Amino acid sequence: LAPADGYIVAIQHRVKNIGDPKAPKGDPDQYRVMFEHSGTFWTYIDLVDRLDSSVLAAVGGSVPGGPTVLLRHPVKAGQVIGVMGGSHGLDFGVVNSEVTLGGFVVPSHYDPEPWKIHTVDPFDYFDDPLKTRLMALNPRKTPPYGGKIDYDIRGRLIGNWFKEGHNGFGSSRSGHPWKAHLAIVPHHIDPSMIIISIGDFGGQVGQFGVKGNAPDPASVSESTGPVKYGLTMIMRPSSAAPFDHSPDEELGVLLVEVLANDKL
Repeated sequence: LAPADGYIVAIQHRVKNIGDPKAPKGDPDQYRVMFEHSGTFWTYIDLVDRLDSSVLAAVGGSVPGGPTVLLRHPVKAGQVIGVMGGSHGLDFGVVNSEVTLGGFVVPSHYDPEPWKIHTVDPFDYFDDPLKTRLMALNPRKTPPYGGKIDYDIRGRLIGNWFKEGHNGFGSSRSGHPWKAHLAIVPHHIDPSMIIISIGDFGGQVGQFGVKGNAPDPASVSESTGPVKYGLTMIMRPSSAAPFDHSPDEELGVLLVEVLANDKL
């Protein structure tokens, strides 16, 4: 459903799977819909399986796969935009250009997707009673309740890292930008856990817990010297149980050292 009054201003029809190699086989057939609600405020809904006929009519009956289609189609809050189902979830985001996230040491790394540094917590913008209903379903119980993506601290290990010469977030050398990415940050649901996310771990994407859950990457600096992290599997026995990691099994080791001039 359209989250608020405004305009659909862009639709992308994704027909090629360039995502996680662990994703289900076969190409997707999914849509990303961008809404403009004011000159500084947007939302988007991604992973829509089928667009409503009223939306398709606004673009001549179909959206070709590939390039984003631009339009200006008015919608009202709660209007049906499309349907989704299957085993995948919903991708929903809120972008407010009047807010710039302060936790990115090099904001220009995100120029390929300029909305990244203006992404805000959706829960701050919902009204009750919908906000209360959504919060009851939210597995994250620590503010900010919509999570956080800007953990960088200059001179410290914590945050997002990119291989030099790969154009930051938008690397296209391999066709898979995330292969040039590394993140050492709190877990998105349980921020008391350290997560190490490696874009290319033996040819696969890998997200790991840390054996002993230490040292805190926010405390690791150039003066610390080399640090060893044991990589463990992240486990969640059931939807009601907290996230945990396997303390006895190391899947690998990360040796890392913070250097001068924002290098690792």
